[in-house]
Amino acid sequence: RGLSKGEASRRWGTVGPNVLDLKKPTPVGSIIQEFSKPFYLYQNFMVWTWAPFWYYYMAIVNTVVRLTGGFVVAFFQYGSDLDLYRLMVMEGTADVVREGEVVTVDQTDVVPGDIVRLRPGAANFDMCIVQSKRVLVDESALTGEVHPIAKIPLDPADSHRTYHPKTHKSSTISAG
Repeated sequence: RGLSKGEASRRWGTVGPNVLDLKKPTPVGSIIQEFSKPFYLYQNFMVWTWAPFWYYYMAIVNTVVRLTGGFVVAFFQYGSDLDLYRLMVMEGTADVVREGEVVTVDQTDVVPGDIVRLRPGAANFDMCIVQSKRVLVDESALTGEVHPIAKIPLDPADSHRTYHPKTHKSSTISAG
């Protein structure tokens, strides 16, 4: 039957939107973050020490090496941060059962207890399978498994037991 609209609204008010609050990385932010490290402060002291002793050539070479290295590290860190952001950000809709009807809601509006109809593709929620025909899940990013894992629905004979992700691992889809 699913949740009522009132219960879904109450749960949304309790737990908030189904989203991780991540800031999108920026190249300037990555550069600032890189050059704020203590290593660069130490290197600056070296340059300031050499300059008064007429070691300008050494100070210039060290500065060029530091700046080049810092920008390269910041560039790769920005790429990694952007990849992580793309993995974590959720966009799209989900089909959930509310008051006995399948309705389409934004993924950020899915609340604990919703019955979600899976579609082929990415599942951006942690959930347990109640009913299914054949479900293969690629959890390699979380578990390191090479092959997709077959998942089965919860056993109706265990309906008296409380659901737990570890004891019902074969019926649990983990999104991370």
